[in-house]
Amino acid sequence: MTGPNRTNASTFDLEGWYRRPAADPKAITALIASGPIEWPKEYLDLLEISNGGEGPLAVDPGWFSLWTAEEVLQLNLDYQVERGAPGFVGFGSDGGPELLAFNARRGPPYRVVMIPFGDIAIEEARPVAKDFASFLKAAGRAKG
Repeated sequence: MTGPNRTNASTFDLEGWYRRPAADPKAITALIASGPIEWPKEYLDLLEISNGGEGPLAVDPGWFSLWTAEEVLQLNLDYQVERGAPGFVGFGSDGGPELLAFNARRGPPYRVVMIPFGDIAIEEARPVAKDFASFLKAAGRAKG
């Protein structure tokens, strides 16, 4: 999937990241075709090198667990993200009580926010990063 307009995610420094095998290109293509948003290229690039995975995050909430390309849409339905926070799309969690999501209400680049799973609502969204590229700079690094 890496092409002339795509960044290779392996250029991101994710030294503390616990990688999983790369996503099947067909899964990424299906995600793009059926996704509710225009997925950030850095997000798709990350799936190309690690379909899921987890690691420290140098900003709140302190840990990042990436959902796989195959499960991201279903998990958004299961957690009723669109119902509680219209215009937000989850892509992972902190491994605990916080959803990590794109705030896609105003179009790209999407801010990354965290929302408590127990009360998925727009008013509960707290900013994490100005965009996914900035978010990735904090991934793989311990907070502090």
